[in-house]
Amino acid sequence: MENRSSLSTLFLLALICASSVAAATDQFTKALNASCHKDDLKALLDFKSTITISSGRLKAWTGKQCCSWPTIRCNNKTGRVISLEIIDPYDAGDSIGYESATGSISPSLGMLSSLESLALSSLVGLSGEIPASIGKISTLKRLFLDGNNLTGPIPAAIGALSRLTQLYLEGNKLSQAIPFELGSLKNLRELRLESNQLTGSIPSSFGDLRRLEKLDISSNRLTGSIPGSIVSISTLKELQLAHNKIAGPVPSDLGKLSLLEVLDLSDNQLTGSLPSSLGNCKSLRNLWLSENELSGTIPVSWGSSSLVNLSVIDLSLNQLTGEVPSSLGSLRSLADFNIAHNKLA
Repeated sequence: MENRSSLSTLFLLALICASSVAAATDQFTKALNASCHKDDLKALLDFKSTITISSGRLKAWTGKQCCSWPTIRCNNKTGRVISLEIIDPYDAGDSIGYESATGSISPSLGMLSSLESLALSSLVGLSGEIPASIGKISTLKRLFLDGNNLTGPIPAAIGALSRLTQLYLEGNKLSQAIPFELGSLKNLRELRLESNQLTGSIPSSFGDLRRLEKLDISSNRLTGSIPGSIVSISTLKELQLAHNKIAGPVPSDLGKLSLLEVLDLSDNQLTGSLPSSLGNCKSLRNLWLSENELSGTIPVSWGSSSLVNLSVIDLSLNQLTGEVPSSLGSLRSLADFNIAHNKLA
C-alpha cells in the first residue's frame, strides 16, 4: 500500500511539473508570436531606418512580431523588448565575420521603456551623438556603446538611469567634460570611458558611486587633480587614469581602498610624494605610476607583508630620490620592478 501511495504522489507531482512546463512554454510561444507593442515596434523600425549593418542582420526585421527578430529578446510574460544587442561577431566569439555599420543611433530607442540591455559595440562606422533620450529608459541595466565612432558629449541624462550596473563608452571620439550627473548611478559597478577625447576634470561626484568596482578613464585629455572623494569607493578594484594630463598629488589615503587590485596613474603630470598608505592595499597586484613628476623617496611601508599579491611596480621616469628600501625584498610575488630614469642613489 505504501508503495502504491508513493507512486501516486510521484505521478501527481510529475503531472503538476508537466502542466507547469506546458503553461510556461505556451506563455513563451504566445509572447514570441504576439505583435510588438506599438512603441517598441516604432522604436526598432526607426532605429533600422538610421543604420545599416554590413552582415545584413537587420533585413530580417520585418512584420510586427519583433520578439522573433535576431538581436532582439523579449520578456516572456509581457512581450515587451528587454534586450537589443548588436556587436561585432568577433567580439562575441562568433565566426560570422567582421561587422561594421554606417549611420547613427535613433533617438526613438528611448521609447523602449522596458529595455534592460542595449549593446551596440565595435560597429566601427556607427557615428553621430549618443541620444539623450536613452536617459528615459529607466529599466536599463547595461549600456554598451563601445568601439564605435561616436562623437559629441556624454549626455547628462544618462545619470538618471538608476538601475545601470555597467556603462561602456570606450573607444569612441566623445568629447567635452564628463557629466557630474554620472555620480548619481548608485548601482554602477563598471564605468569605462577610456580612449576618447574627454576634457575637464574628474567629477568629485564619482565618490558617490559606492558600488563601483572598475573605473577606467585613461587615454583622454583630462586635467585637474584626482578628487579626494575617490577613496570613498570602498568597493573599487581597478582605478585606471593613465595617459591624461592630470596634475596635483596622488591622494595620500588611497590605502583605504583595501580591495584595489590595479592602480594605473602613469603618463600624467602628478607631483608630490608616493603615498605610504598604499602599503595597506593588501589586494594590490599592479601598480603603475611611471611618467609623472613624483618626488621624494620610495616608502618603506611598501615592503609590508600585506602586499602579498603585488607583482608589478613601475615608478620609472619620475624624480624620485634616496635609496630603494630593503623592505621591498619581502615582496615575494614581485616579478616586474622598474625604477629607471629617476634620481635614486
